[in-house]
Amino acid sequence: MTCTIDSISMINIVLCAVIAVLGLFAYLKNKSRVALLIAIAFVFFGVSHIVAELGTTQSLCSLFTIRLIAYLIVVLALYGEIIKK
Repeated sequence: MTCTIDSISMINIVLCAVIAVLGLFAYLKNKSRVALLIAIAFVFFGVSHIVAELGTTQSLCSLFTIRLIAYLIVVLALYGEIIKK
């Protein structure tokens, strides 16, 4: 196993970090629950990209679980915004 990160994975990790930081700033400025949840989801996506680069094939279940949680957080955020009265 080598510890090199290809350019696509690096771009994914950087973009996840940027989106997470922007979501956090949006939450702090506007107290937007959706922005906070999106930020949290992208932290999970970033972690999954890092695990994918550093892990082995035995971590596939972990990757699936991390990404599933992230997608569910996004769904929850958007659904909450739809039903908001």
